[in-house]
Amino acid sequence: MAYDSARGVTVLFGGDDYYDGGAYGHTWEWNGYAWLDKGAAAVATRVESAMAYDSMRGVTVLFGGNNPPRGDTWEWDGVSWSLRGSAGPEPRYNHAMAYDSARGVTVLFGGYFFQFPNYGHNDTWEWNGADWTFRGNGGPSRRDSHVLAYDSARGVVVLFGGRAWNLGTATLVGDTWEWDGTIWTERGVVGPSRRWRHAMANDPLRGVTILFGGQAPDGTSLGDTWEWNGQTWTQRSATGPAARFDHAMAYDEARGVVVLQGGEGSPLDTWGWDGQSWTKRADVSLPRLSGGAAVAYELASRETLVCGVASPLGQPSRGETWSWDGDRWLLRAIGDPTYRGGHSIAYDELRSVTVLFGGYDAAPGSQPSPIDTWEWDGMEWTQRTVSGPPARVSGAMAYDVTRGVTVLYGGYFTDASDFEIRNDTWEWNGMKWSFRTFEGPGPRYDHGMTFDKSRSVTVVFGGLGYDSVGCGELGDTWEWDGTAWTLRSASGPHARQGARLVFDGDRNVTVLYGGYWTDSYCQCCYGDNDTWEWDGSVWTERTAAAGSPLPIVRAIAYDSGRRAIVMPRATEPAGNAYEYTCECITIPGAPEAETYFSNLQPGYATKNRYLSFAASAPECSLPGPMALRVTLTQMPGSADCPRVPDFSAFNGAQMWVGPEVVTNGGTSTGVHALQPTPYFDPWNVAGGVIQVSDCNIVPCATYTIEAIRDIDYPGGPYSAPLVLQTTPMWGDIVGNAGAPADGVVSALDVTAMVNRFKNLPGAQPRTWCDVHANNPIQGVNLNIDALDITTVVNAFKSFDYPYPGPSAPLLCPQ
Repeated sequence: MAYDSARGVTVLFGGDDYYDGGAYGHTWEWNGYAWLDKGAAAVATRVESAMAYDSMRGVTVLFGGNNPPRGDTWEWDGVSWSLRGSAGPEPRYNHAMAYDSARGVTVLFGGYFFQFPNYGHNDTWEWNGADWTFRGNGGPSRRDSHVLAYDSARGVVVLFGGRAWNLGTATLVGDTWEWDGTIWTERGVVGPSRRWRHAMANDPLRGVTILFGGQAPDGTSLGDTWEWNGQTWTQRSATGPAARFDHAMAYDEARGVVVLQGGEGSPLDTWGWDGQSWTKRADVSLPRLSGGAAVAYELASRETLVCGVASPLGQPSRGETWSWDGDRWLLRAIGDPTYRGGHSIAYDELRSVTVLFGGYDAAPGSQPSPIDTWEWDGMEWTQRTVSGPPARVSGAMAYDVTRGVTVLYGGYFTDASDFEIRNDTWEWNGMKWSFRTFEGPGPRYDHGMTFDKSRSVTVVFGGLGYDSVGCGELGDTWEWDGTAWTLRSASGPHARQGARLVFDGDRNVTVLYGGYWTDSYCQCCYGDNDTWEWDGSVWTERTAAAGSPLPIVRAIAYDSGRRAIVMPRATEPAGNAYEYTCECITIPGAPEAETYFSNLQPGYATKNRYLSFAASAPECSLPGPMALRVTLTQMPGSADCPRVPDFSAFNGAQMWVGPEVVTNGGTSTGVHALQPTPYFDPWNVAGGVIQVSDCNIVPCATYTIEAIRDIDYPGGPYSAPLVLQTTPMWGDIVGNAGAPADGVVSALDVTAMVNRFKNLPGAQPRTWCDVHANNPIQGVNLNIDALDITTVVNAFKSFDYPYPGPSAPLLCPQ
């Protein structure tokens, strides 16, 4: 992370997710109150890189990183990244950089690399914007995961701590060094305890360097704050951000605070240090949108887009655009056209843009309602026209995918002298608006509207229209086929306004949620939180009203990727989103969701070559659109167990079974489908047992397996995890007294195999005893025969692994 003083923003790139292990490739900027996603970069995704801001040239410099180890140099000018070269320091990660403004160079020291016996660097390099210059080895010992910060008052780069290396042995250190451009000098002072993976930034206004957190030698996360004044270290605070490591810090000159972001063992929060205390600035930049915000689901990005007036903490209200990916919020844009309320939006699937029209201007002074049309292409808003339908608030729009037009109906207009409820129908084809008719559902606003793809009609329900006292809610259902409106029903949900409709394309029903209504004296409002479904003929109530209505932005969208209806919140705690999923959602060729998620049953085994688990229902034997996410964890006390040469590369990592799935556009999803390859046979369903054979199964590890329903959408939802434990040897079936496999192949295992072969009562599960296959590439065959008995007997006699043969290149490693 680095502070761009010219533009007044803190820049962050890459990193990884502590929870799912994925590396990021987006650039983010912090403007003092919110994080803005600047989009995916040309820079390859990476973790453990280093950044520094070159104030002389106005660019942020990035070097190296891991995933895999890299040695490239990039620069960010606020708009795009430019590759500057790959010559200079060797590939490395967990190094540190700082910009020396007096000499106009970026200083780099140390880092980690794979080269026995010394895994750490102790070289110093300087980047002048054109070339790297090697300044020598020496000074601080070989190390990685240390920190650097430039002290502008004294003209030195300060280094503290890290993981020092000596002939392959790592030790955490707590030493302080300074680089003056010529030599390193150890300061020899007492200060923070030994640590690595901490963060540091210099506060030039107060003339001190601030250090926070890190990880202690015993693995404990640290949460202490220290300051270095050039002579001594002083502990300033033991309170503030939660203890953490692998976070990032930078000094924000415009606001006079040190910014801290993220870290492992902590939430994705942002804090500021003003020299006296820490102040929490944001939790992943959560939206605080008004009730007049609008929502649409973007099929191209597989995210829900929300736009409207927001009130950030400590900031004036403004227009904001956010997206929700099912896990977290991303602030996408600030400013026009979303500083308004009561506007309408719809997603144009054919052109992959979100269309916005109308609403009221939320700026102080009661400005007239806008009559402009805007489109969002995933990165920015573009004004398309200022002509077309007359101004309105609380109209409704839906995209007709059959005819390729966005349909707008109803709304109201008001100014100092007039109040008018609209009953006109308009269509936008991406180039111009066309008026279609005044005939149809009648004047109304704040109604619900969506497009039914299965029947190619636009559905409208309810709203507020005219009645004898001028405030009557409506409860009728209408459909537009592109030519005329048809009244379909006058029964179903009771009359209301503010209800929202969305089409569930997986079940081909229109879902209605919520709304509100007034009493006979026109005293607003009574809220609803019931859920209904329209199948084209009748309404069916799915969840009855109970308690208070959900405090939501009164707009919803259907996330077809995760099969969930998303309802963003409008009130505290800000930033959450409600989601509704129907229990009866089905996938072609697969059972219902709840049954599907209970497929993974314990009691089956993992061997050196395969995983197996039972299906809870016969239909679960069908593969369907399913993938498995597998997380490996090394078993306690298994340090001497046979395993892959570098288990640390897999310990705690998440992997997918099978080849990776990509979208039609070639976008990587990170999800691997269960598909047959020469190395594993993913679906062996004889007897209701689902089995995955794979060459990379590690003995002495715990495998946590989660199923995802649709391989095209890695965002979930996932099944409840199933935890399986590998056995240390391929012939180990049972332990003493019928206990689970214990890592020793003994006569008990031979007996257990014979009992299984004879189908005696209480025999071990079939998959535990299936240790030999007629086809070695398949791995197992769920057929317990004499070959399996012979294999266990041979293991008892310490024979070699039983699968070498003429197809050895296709076999798993022994």
